[in-house]
Amino acid sequence: MFRTMKFKKCGLPLLFYSSIMFITFGCASAPMSQKEMRAYIDRVPGWAMVEKCGYENCAPMVDFLTSNNMTVRIEFDNDQQTRQFFMIKTEFITVKRAYQFNPSNLSIQISTEPVIKPKVFTCYYTIWDIQYLRDRPSLEGVLPIQAQDCYLLFIDHAAPSANDNLILNLTDAITVNGLHVDIPLIHFRKNAASP
Repeated sequence: MFRTMKFKKCGLPLLFYSSIMFITFGCASAPMSQKEMRAYIDRVPGWAMVEKCGYENCAPMVDFLTSNNMTVRIEFDNDQQTRQFFMIKTEFITVKRAYQFNPSNLSIQISTEPVIKPKVFTCYYTIWDIQYLRDRPSLEGVLPIQAQDCYLLFIDHAAPSANDNLILNLTDAITVNGLHVDIPLIHFRKNAASP
């Protein structure tokens, strides 16, 4: 059992203060991990890409595509073991209109390569395994979008290099009242803050 010394003026245990100081400085000095690729958009009225806390202790920071009517969390993730594929997580945080999502109309382009149609899965119960992802059918049809809906875009392609420009086109995949939503192209580039 620890013996604790008391501060004469306040009567609180020295061990208590030592613990608080360790937690405070320990957390402050911990390195903040960053995503390998960051999401960007060109300047388009009504839209912004905002970097915010996405995880506990804000590590790593996450990009959110925002407008007056929706906020979408956008995250790039490599398969660190094989680098044979990568994923893009799209989570609809807030939704203020009756949007619909058609996964078949998504497209991705890596630099000057031909356009890729990703497979789309829900974020829940999806196994991070290339053979499982290749064998499983993609979501299809028109799906109503509700707040907290989350989708994983599986791209069966080697991870892009630091010099590649990866572009995600959501415009044809999201509609409201039968009309396409003019969402800006999402560019992924090497994160300068990542190791």
